[in-house]
Amino acid sequence: MKPLNDTTILRLTSRLEQEDDFVFLESSRLSEENHRSFLFRKPSAHLCCRPGDSVPDFLDRVDQARAQGQYLAGWLAYEFGYLLEPCLRRLLPASPVADVADKPLAMLGVYENPLIFDHKNGLFNNGTGWPLGDLGEKKNASYSCTDLETTITR
Repeated sequence: MKPLNDTTILRLTSRLEQEDDFVFLESSRLSEENHRSFLFRKPSAHLCCRPGDSVPDFLDRVDQARAQGQYLAGWLAYEFGYLLEPCLRRLLPASPVADVADKPLAMLGVYENPLIFDHKNGLFNNGTGWPLGDLGEKKNASYSCTDLETTITR
């Protein structure tokens, strides 16, 4: 089992940067349990939950999508947890700025079949491959992070 190489990642992201909406979940620390990478493209819908929204209604829509065989990919803000338990809702930080107070706490795309790559056997779930773009000027690009410092103290 091997993770995706840098050239494949570069060509894939080169292609994906042309798309408006996608979720790429790459598995790079491969194991017997964790050996698949997922690419979700072109959602049919979005499920959004804002601070004043009904969490049970949001979760019902999630369940409905899953019951229809659809996939969900996106994100949940840490603060979404405050909405899951009524006694914690009061801990949700209030914001005096209207546009911040209305920011989503959960955003999930609803997708049909994702592209799944199995690092164990080197095969895709649907017989195709990654949607790869042309590297162009990026061909000889090199990226690195240096001089990182932690700001966390114990």
